[in-house]
Amino acid sequence: MSLKRLYQRIIYEFFRAYFRLVVPLFFRVEKEGSRGYFERKMPTVVTSNHPNTLLDPILTGLNFWGQLRFLANTGLFQHPVSRWFFLWHFCIPVKRHNDPPLEGFDLERSFELSSAELHRGGAIYVAVEGTSLRGYLLRAVRYGAEKIINDYVQHYRESVQLYNVALVYSAPGKFRSRVRVIRHPVHFFDTPVKEGEITHLIEHELMPKIPHWPEVSMTEAKLVFDFLYPGASNSPDWYGQFMDFCEKRKQDEELRGRSDEILERIRQEEVIAPEHGPEVNLGYRFALIPFYWAGELLCFLPRQLLYWFISRIDTYIEYEATIKICVAPFLYFFYALLLLAVTGFSLWWFPLVLLILYGLERIRKEIERVRRTKKYRADKIFRYNL
Repeated sequence: MSLKRLYQRIIYEFFRAYFRLVVPLFFRVEKEGSRGYFERKMPTVVTSNHPNTLLDPILTGLNFWGQLRFLANTGLFQHPVSRWFFLWHFCIPVKRHNDPPLEGFDLERSFELSSAELHRGGAIYVAVEGTSLRGYLLRAVRYGAEKIINDYVQHYRESVQLYNVALVYSAPGKFRSRVRVIRHPVHFFDTPVKEGEITHLIEHELMPKIPHWPEVSMTEAKLVFDFLYPGASNSPDWYGQFMDFCEKRKQDEELRGRSDEILERIRQEEVIAPEHGPEVNLGYRFALIPFYWAGELLCFLPRQLLYWFISRIDTYIEYEATIKICVAPFLYFFYALLLLAVTGFSLWWFPLVLLILYGLERIRKEIERVRRTKKYRADKIFRYNL
């Protein structure tokens, strides 16, 4: 193993261990299905749907047995620092139609690098929808995964395996929301297949696990579901119930009519879901106001540094949750060390200081949520008599 590959392996394993610890703090990950039989050392193409730009490769990588190289759009490689980092660390640039050009890389070059990585016994990750879009609708599957597999087996005359993973988020920007990871059995290919066969296979495995409701966003579909079945979204098997609702809606004319009526009124009234129902007593949370101000005081510096960092890199809004997951634990860790150094505490107090910082930040966010709820109640709210 070359020095570069060894370095990459060490860095990859570090990030894998880090995200194994951090992701469960922010999300409740529920795994379903089994990979079945697979060859650990065989070249592998790993695919998933793409509802979240940065979390999808992280969650897929945590559910894969080896080291992945990720196909990433050329927009991530425009800055010299990001270009060095992503080229050296697990990424292969891919130029889509609307992406900015990158010198030395075109679509054919990306496919060549992917085949070369597979020839070394590596694994390639492909987000089969091409672009990320929040929702439960599986959009058209691109041909990239199929072309990589066919090119590889045709050129190198070696076998390759395909591993498909479906990802479903209940609310990707919400703390401790549920994420379902559906793992499918591994498929093996040793000869080129006819055009469209692998793409159809990927669609067949990912589509049944994602409710299909044309022209309806995730937010709208969940709102209709919540109005029809109050409280169901908070149950552990919410996704199964939501799947049943979508399937039943296709066949039940009465249910389809009621859901369409609710959807129309939601769009007319521009309804948004409250974070707390009107029946919840929020009074006890106001007793936490002193702790809220303590949280504002102690957590101001790391929080503002995080916001400043996000604003400086001018990221997309859907990237922010992932950046916070990646950066915030490091930031609060070093901030706690700084407080210990200033106050002269021994390291015995370090976990306690870190826990207090985390608790104060959660209390501060809870009070802000109460404020948003009060504002929501002041706005026009309508109910359906179902």
